[in-house]
Amino acid sequence: MYRIYSLIIVLIFTGCNLQDSENFNVDKRSKNSISNSATGLLKDYKDGKLDSLIYATSLRDKAMCLANYVRSSPITCADSKSVNGASNCLVWSESLTNVAKDLSKEAAKLDDTFYRSKSPNEGAQKRGYYGAYVLENVTSLRDENDLNIKLIKAFDKILKDTNGMCSKFMDKRVQDFGIAYTIKEVDGNKKIYWAQVLGDDR
Repeated sequence: MYRIYSLIIVLIFTGCNLQDSENFNVDKRSKNSISNSATGLLKDYKDGKLDSLIYATSLRDKAMCLANYVRSSPITCADSKSVNGASNCLVWSESLTNVAKDLSKEAAKLDDTFYRSKSPNEGAQKRGYYGAYVLENVTSLRDENDLNIKLIKAFDKILKDTNGMCSKFMDKRVQDFGIAYTIKEVDGNKKIYWAQVLGDDR
């Protein structure tokens, strides 16, 4: 027996400059801020480069802070020899967040880390998103009690991926973003399945 829990993480991107937020300040960082290309988010967090993640009080703000930190940094994805960042800001999409929720629940149900929709565009359209360009990322890892570490490890695993997930997340052609996770508990052990959906409806 297992239980499925779902939580939609809504990321609202009102611009790359987060200094207008009342909850946290942007980290002042160099262009090579992410240590060792796409492998150093946890190290940066421990080194104090992600202080705004700590100061953010809501899950939404924490996720927004981390995503913008990654998207605004020049990094070399593990799945590409070229530099994939810095990239443009993303805007939250309720429709893509609902798609991400569906993806994470299905991945947890099937216990499939590599689960993907047969037709991402068709799935997005069913949720009211009609962009012609839709990308999906699904990954899983052990659940963490610390929300900051949970978020960091999810993003870090996507950036380290060698099968295209990093390049999808850093893709400059996308502008809309949705993310969700589902926690699956089996015999007292919790595993978290993350799903990101990115698109462009311009």
